[in-house]
Amino acid sequence: MQLFRYPGGKSKSSVRKLIQDHFPNSFGEHREAFVGGGGLLLNRQPGTACWANDINPSLMAVYTALRDTPDSFIESCRAIPPATPDEEMITSKLSSKRLHDLFWQAAQDDSMDAALRYFILNRLGWNGRVILEKSRRERMHYSNPAGWNIVKGNILEKAAAAIADAHITCGDFEPLFREPGDDVLIFADPPYVRDTELGQTAKLYEFGFSLDDHRRLRDVALRSSHAVCLTYDDHPLVRELYRGWHIHEASWHYSGTVTNRRRGQELIITNYPVKATAALQAA
Repeated sequence: MQLFRYPGGKSKSSVRKLIQDHFPNSFGEHREAFVGGGGLLLNRQPGTACWANDINPSLMAVYTALRDTPDSFIESCRAIPPATPDEEMITSKLSSKRLHDLFWQAAQDDSMDAALRYFILNRLGWNGRVILEKSRRERMHYSNPAGWNIVKGNILEKAAAAIADAHITCGDFEPLFREPGDDVLIFADPPYVRDTELGQTAKLYEFGFSLDDHRRLRDVALRSSHAVCLTYDDHPLVRELYRGWHIHEASWHYSGTVTNRRRGQELIITNYPVKATAALQAA
């Protein structure tokens, strides 16, 4: 199930399965410190409790709406029809002018319902990138009218069902590692170090991560009593920070435009042993 279009998201089934192959055989609670697009959370094993957290309040407004007011949120989404071939088009892009105008209205209207606003921008924008910081909104681009076809099927209902009993928070990652619990798995997919190294205008995420944050994440994970699984870019700093952990090399294609898809070298890092896998690659 893919609810969001998310930079670096893990919704693709081959990538998701590769990561899940590194999870413990069984666990009673699934926690995500940086839930993002929710590729693993929304497709987790049935019967597990879940705690979804992210620092982005607009993103978490969608999860909260789907949990607390799913009928009204889904109705609001379906009140906006997908594009049709007979409606007015933007000639240069051959795409719906109506959805183009809606995208830019949502980008500028701070009074719009937060959940609906984020979902519109995420589904219609380039690579799912949503930046609401006023000085950087022009970094978003309307490019994907077909993304609104999501309202045709039952993905919204399935997502709502998947998080109906979820604990949802919007804030720092540390509490998920510190809070006690039985048989807990924490999955952490933080902004990668290469994103930290980019200039402000080039960063993929509105809420970035500093080098101190990467070190703090390591320290908190090291002190945690829970099973921890992280996905990271294969960067010298990451290998240094997690020296002594179980580091598994992997490879998959990043989310991106059709003409800009590239295979990245990844690390799946755990604080528990994982049976060796012959081929750690996802298409």
